[in-house]
Amino acid sequence: MNKYVILVVLCAALLGVFLLNKNWSGNDTTNYEGAPASSSVMSVIDLKPGDISGGMRVVSIEPYNKEFGPLASNNAKAEFSGTAVIEGEYNYYFSELGGDWWLSFSASSTSSGLPAVEERSPGFSVINQEEALRLLKITPQIAAKGAARVTVQNYTLESYPSEVSDKSTIISVE
Repeated sequence: MNKYVILVVLCAALLGVFLLNKNWSGNDTTNYEGAPASSSVMSVIDLKPGDISGGMRVVSIEPYNKEFGPLASNNAKAEFSGTAVIEGEYNYYFSELGGDWWLSFSASSTSSGLPAVEERSPGFSVINQEEALRLLKITPQIAAKGAARVTVQNYTLESYPSEVSDKSTIISVE
């Protein structure tokens, strides 16, 4: 085999490993705002890895529950990478249903940098709740509501006929 062919194959393999690590590491802090998107508001079933939605890049898309059926607007889990600065309302409350304290955030508009998907409100449950409470200066286990401007990293959209919510990580508060 020609040594140039071998060199090209090795370079392609290394590039592939690099791209997989970047897309799947979960630590992407890139803000994709302003990057070309397939459309401003997308249908969840039209999302594809690599698409930009609301300033974040789609990393993966699959049915939320494969036993329930194929990917559909009510059976989807999409992972997005990147960061977004958003304004909105936080709500820290005790959930009788879940029997635990929850911190949620509702963005003030779909132009917030969060993924813009049909039939979805721009908002999420906070993954890093303990750190977010500290950043928002909320006393644990005391209900609180308020407004804030926060930077979030990565976003998971979940859609299913039962109680699920989108999720993100708050990394800073302005």
